[in-house]
Amino acid sequence: MKIFLYAITVFILIGCNAAPTAPAPSAATAAIAATPAPTKPSTPFIKDKFSLRDLAGIGRHPLDAAAIGDKIYALNIETENIAVVQNGRAIKFIPVGKQPAALASDAAQKRLYVSSAKDKTISLIVDDQIALTQNIGDAARTLIFSENRLWAGLDSSATILVLDPATLQIQSRITIPNAFSIISLAGDATNHRVYANAFEKTSVIDSSNLRVLNTLATKGSYYTLAANPATDSALVAEYEAATNTQFLISYNPRTGAERSRVKLGGDPRGALLNAGASRLYVAHSFSNDVYVIDPRNLTTLAIIPVGLKPFGLALDENAHRLYVTNYESDSISVINTDTNQIAATIPLAMMPTAWEVNDTTQRAYVANASSDSVFVIEGARVIQEIGVGRHPTDLARDAQSNRLFVANQADGTISIIDENSFAVRATPSITRLLSSVAVDAPRARLFANEVVLDLTTLTPIGRLTLRGVTIGSVITPDFVRVNAAANRVYALGGNGTPGSNSRRVTYSVDAGNLQQRTTLAFSGNIHHIALDVEANRVYGAGTHPLAQTHEFAAWDLNDNKLIALPLSARTTGIAYNPQTQHVFLAHAGTSAAENFAQIFDTTTFGEVGRITLNAPGVMARLGHLIYVSGTDDGAVTIIEDVSVAAPPAPTPTATLTPFATPARTPTR
Repeated sequence: MKIFLYAITVFILIGCNAAPTAPAPSAATAAIAATPAPTKPSTPFIKDKFSLRDLAGIGRHPLDAAAIGDKIYALNIETENIAVVQNGRAIKFIPVGKQPAALASDAAQKRLYVSSAKDKTISLIVDDQIALTQNIGDAARTLIFSENRLWAGLDSSATILVLDPATLQIQSRITIPNAFSIISLAGDATNHRVYANAFEKTSVIDSSNLRVLNTLATKGSYYTLAANPATDSALVAEYEAATNTQFLISYNPRTGAERSRVKLGGDPRGALLNAGASRLYVAHSFSNDVYVIDPRNLTTLAIIPVGLKPFGLALDENAHRLYVTNYESDSISVINTDTNQIAATIPLAMMPTAWEVNDTTQRAYVANASSDSVFVIEGARVIQEIGVGRHPTDLARDAQSNRLFVANQADGTISIIDENSFAVRATPSITRLLSSVAVDAPRARLFANEVVLDLTTLTPIGRLTLRGVTIGSVITPDFVRVNAAANRVYALGGNGTPGSNSRRVTYSVDAGNLQQRTTLAFSGNIHHIALDVEANRVYGAGTHPLAQTHEFAAWDLNDNKLIALPLSARTTGIAYNPQTQHVFLAHAGTSAAENFAQIFDTTTFGEVGRITLNAPGVMARLGHLIYVSGTDDGAVTIIEDVSVAAPPAPTPTATLTPFATPARTPTR
């Protein structure tokens, strides 16, 4: 015990009187201190990933639509599923058979029917689950539910099957004489009729005895068909070749006499009559709109722009909402039937189409066509979603006025976003299928495809006219970019050659007088370009349509091709980083090996590296970050670029000029 106390006393005295020097580190402490701090990778790497929106699944190419209560069902052809839409969003996706073709609903019994062409089946869906599938021996192209029967028009023969709606057993077959396929069906339960369009003829069927009563000669008819029980009329869309016009014609089903007609838009598809027979809605897949027609006198009440290639229609009478499936926008337009205005756009999948950045605010903008919106991004998070026009497809900034311009392809308008307040205004329609906007600030103008607008007033001041290869061919550009300091405009468009020699090429244009200089040499269709405004170069990538080979190329200010490099996959996006002189290419293909970002050093054109990504698409650079949007789920991947030693130049295969580092001063 004395020894123990003495030891404590000595320890205290030594501790109190010792100089304030740090004790020697233990072995463990030394080991910790020696651990190096984390360092960044020495090559470009994935820094972050985030979603623009969280969806319940993915629905591509919605074709048909049906309504049951407050639920809307959209049939998606590419993804072979049905989107269940409720409360303004897709809440579920139901897998269906191969090559789904048509939908029909029995709202009273809450039954949904879907035909699958490749499987030659019809399925019954109850409570959003497939309850029964029946093979009918042929592909059903069209379905309707009328008078407690399911009617199926066959694709490979002019036959209509009448099925029991609960068991899907075939009860009867109706053959339309002198026809080869049933394209569309329409039912009139009040007058006990079913109408069948069999290409340029419309048959009238007595639904009480299943006999063909009459066949109307409806020359130029193809798809659009409706029945008006209030007037006992068949409503058929017909194309008049002499005037290049579509008409909706009302026929007496007994005599075939025309009662009245009204002009329609381009390529009419789905038609739907409301319960009171006071409104008829017709979707047009060419003019990208829905006509609202009074069926009592066939007068047009409103024309409503929607997404790309609208097709199917479904009506929620209680909510006063019309739902329109947009085949090429992967979306549903929701129309308020009281005001005939767009109330919402419901994305069934994400479709990022273009990026723009603001280096001052460190914000990135991405247009998403399926939601009719632009997302504002800071770092790795969305801070705002801004509604714009129909199917936004390109972006451009005017740095001086802090305005963001949005090209809306489906309605042909330009949305102008104030970057400070996010307020939005829109122009009238500029041009059909507007796909590109580009700012030329020094000359105070804005390019909108072929139309040149005053940058301040946005009024037309000129046109960008391109000449194709064939004599007299006039080309409308579908993508434009400007290198104002180098006095160049680069425009993408067709080469004016029909058939297998048709190509999408890059036109070099003098920015001062808008005169075409030449086309940039390329093997195949050019899909994406990026400008290097310091070296005055153009980088581009594309695919040969016949050989299915892929190429990356670079051109100088004098339109000379500097290099052409073979690529292993289709390019879906491109971005250039002047800080590192790296060009990034996004590649997306059917196999995992074809989905990656490829990085080239533009001083040697050697490959810096590859980063595996999931279906990458359009890209943009903000500082040292590369934003890459996914073409599958729309998720955004952020790649951090880093400076590396220039890799060796590749073996020249199509080099027209040496690999010399370019001068950084423009030549004119």
